[in-house]
Amino acid sequence: MPFGGGAVPVLEVGKIIGALRQHLGGIHDYALHCPRAAPFVGVVACTYHHWFRPFSRHRRYCQLPVSGRRMQRFLQFRLGSHQLPIVLGRFAGAQHVARANRVCTHCGSVAVADELHMIFECPALQAVRQRAFGTRTYDQLQQEKQSSAEQLEHLHRHSKRNNLVVFGVPESMALNTPAALACHMQGLLFQTPTGAGLTKVRSAFRLGKWKQDQGKPRAVLVELLSVAAKHTAFQASKRLRAVKVRLDEDLTPQQMHTRRGLSTDFQWLKARGYKPFFRGITLRYRDEPLIRKCAQGGANKVMAAAAQAARATVPLHPRQQQAQEPRVPVAMDPSVLLHQHGISLDGLSDPSNMVPQAAQAIIADFDSMMHASGDDVAS
Repeated sequence: MPFGGGAVPVLEVGKIIGALRQHLGGIHDYALHCPRAAPFVGVVACTYHHWFRPFSRHRRYCQLPVSGRRMQRFLQFRLGSHQLPIVLGRFAGAQHVARANRVCTHCGSVAVADELHMIFECPALQAVRQRAFGTRTYDQLQQEKQSSAEQLEHLHRHSKRNNLVVFGVPESMALNTPAALACHMQGLLFQTPTGAGLTKVRSAFRLGKWKQDQGKPRAVLVELLSVAAKHTAFQASKRLRAVKVRLDEDLTPQQMHTRRGLSTDFQWLKARGYKPFFRGITLRYRDEPLIRKCAQGGANKVMAAAAQAARATVPLHPRQQQAQEPRVPVAMDPSVLLHQHGISLDGLSDPSNMVPQAAQAIIADFDSMMHASGDDVAS
């Protein structure tokens, strides 16, 4: 029903979403600061980014077996909507308290009463902290968190070691069931007969929901029985590319994040004809006849090396090529020159005539050498 009898204003959803994305994009600027040393503008986002941002998209803390009231307080604490002095002093209005003066009221120290102080540092809450964490400090818990994240990533990758993601398999009613899709994928990847049964494929299913206006088919996640079968399937990549089917590994979110960091290098190499491709999270490119690896930001080095090699192989000017060719030394022995010009020493009655004839032979030999080199001889 319209408010005040007028028309309901139309919300521009696109502008709202754009403003939210711009605001959230600025959070990454605050990640450069520690929450206790961050500037006043954006300190809340900086605190969340450093102290409360989950390392996984699965927020399992929402499934804790606690009452609704406790869950509400827990979420308020995570989002900075609590009653600690660090927050109360920020919204005190005319009685605004400087951040350095928002001290703890429990332990009587001059420490700022923020979230980190209350959970890990306040001496008045040591008994509660002892029951929850034992004698572990904040740094030790951070190390345990990092170690746990690495172990979870290792287990996640291990669970995907036999999986393949296949792109370009057409959608059809005949492949609407997982069993039919698995049989089709075994025949496509390993060229086995239709009635041979599943000997290398454990299961297969489509990723995502089907949409009527979807232009391309959904990807297929194929779980194979062994790593050897996965390597055998990758050997058929060239044959499958002929029918516009592409294979890729089943990557974890962390691996996908690493691969997205190489997208700029991938586009650079592709635009310059290097035919880049991924093997897991490693970017490779074809530098005939070799296949090389490219690290993040390494495309610029590849381009610089190619430009240097191109400059080294530029054809020389004809005059420069002639300058590099070895020249025949001029024979300065008069008898040798006279012999080369068909003058016999036995036919000379007067030996003193040998010197002028030798000089003429030297001049003729020098002129012929200079004309052969293409240089001008001054008369």
